[in-house]
Amino acid sequence: LVARLRAEKGPRRSYGVVTFSQAQQQLVENLLDEARRLHPEIENHFGDEPPVEGESVFVKNLENVQGDERDVIFFSICYGMDEAGKLSMNFGPLNRDGGERRLNVAITRAKHEVLVFSGLRGDQIDLTRTRSRGVRDLKYFLDFAERGPRALIAATSSSATADPDSEFERMVADRIRAAGYEVHHQVGCSGYRIDLAVVDPTAPGRYLLGVECDGATYHRAATARDRDKLRQMILEDLGWKLHRVWSTDWWHDASGQMEKLLSELSLTLAAREAVESLNRPIPDNTPMSDMALLENVEATDTTKEEATSSGAVVYQVTDFSEFLAIIYPERFYDQGYDQTLCDLIAHVMIQEAPILEDHLVQRISRAHGFQKAGRLIRERILALAERNHHIQEDPLGGRFVWHNSDSPGQWSDYRVPTTQADGRKIEEIAFEELRAAALASNGPDLPVEIARKFGVQRVVAGSRSRLEAVQRMISATETNSVSDLT
Repeated sequence: LVARLRAEKGPRRSYGVVTFSQAQQQLVENLLDEARRLHPEIENHFGDEPPVEGESVFVKNLENVQGDERDVIFFSICYGMDEAGKLSMNFGPLNRDGGERRLNVAITRAKHEVLVFSGLRGDQIDLTRTRSRGVRDLKYFLDFAERGPRALIAATSSSATADPDSEFERMVADRIRAAGYEVHHQVGCSGYRIDLAVVDPTAPGRYLLGVECDGATYHRAATARDRDKLRQMILEDLGWKLHRVWSTDWWHDASGQMEKLLSELSLTLAAREAVESLNRPIPDNTPMSDMALLENVEATDTTKEEATSSGAVVYQVTDFSEFLAIIYPERFYDQGYDQTLCDLIAHVMIQEAPILEDHLVQRISRAHGFQKAGRLIRERILALAERNHHIQEDPLGGRFVWHNSDSPGQWSDYRVPTTQADGRKIEEIAFEELRAAALASNGPDLPVEIARKFGVQRVVAGSRSRLEAVQRMISATETNSVSDLT
């Protein structure tokens, strides 16, 4: 807030702060008093003649903010996990009757922008533990603040007491519960309910996996395309990870089908934990000897040898020199320029796919001389990329664009750089490629061995977490394969 008040450039805006409690309101007011002493130039924002007429900065809590509006609202949630990692479902006024109206008032005070400050994510709020509409709306609001409009479509209704749609679903659910997982029935809305939704044991407010059974919902679909393609495509687009259990396979080998399902759950949980570990702050007491501060990528004799070994191919950043005659930055947004952009994207895909979504955007925008790729540039490039290729969420985090002829499940190559300019960080390499390198590696410290194959000489904590997750997922797959053979 202080940084914005001190900014000399940019549009003139009025500001307000909304907190969840009176105690927090007083804390923010005290901090602002100190900031006003340190930066006298912002004092006019608090006086009788603010830059935006009649709209000086205010700090109010959820209970007394009604009637006030400002261009920009800073909304501080203030709730979070306790020291034991547990979340109390007591959200003060939100739990009481009419609490949803207080939340609605708070989040509609902004005329231009709302900035949400929260140590609590929407998926950490377990709606099966409360009947409060206010708490439910807070969960969906936090989800929207984090993921945007997509969260509105994906918002699901769930109940721990909902009934299964068929006896087959009940049998599968009972086996999942016997394995230690919590299961909810018929989660969602309209014709896109998930038969069985397995709750993430690390965050009860979100789901780990959706299990589809060919029960009543499946047979009610009008056509085979609705049942087998369209429904799954829509659900996956909404963020669901799905696993299907066919009743005929279940009758012939229930134990084998259950092993496959539990394996999928284990892999999904390991991938999710790995992604979250990348985002956790590194403790202050981490020994420097255990963590490198830099990640140097440099060509070595080892990486050049890797390029000629089994399973390894050379990775090079795309060269657009042959396309210079047809690149016109001023035509970037013209519909008639679509084919040129598609050709440039195809050139990148042949050279670098699977490629991190951000890198594809960067390659095409830089080829046009754009130093930064804003929202409009990004959306245009990715929309054209999806016409001929496919974009997939990586199990370890990030989104990668795959060439239309490549299947992630059948990928078996890993690509190594021969120059420093062609080097990639571990976070910029798709899981399938890391897995291929891992399967070709051995040694006492497998993450380091994998990193060296890609020319990475120093492995930072985040990269190690990603590589260790690859190692765990491979081990889990091998364990389940041995179990199937047994």
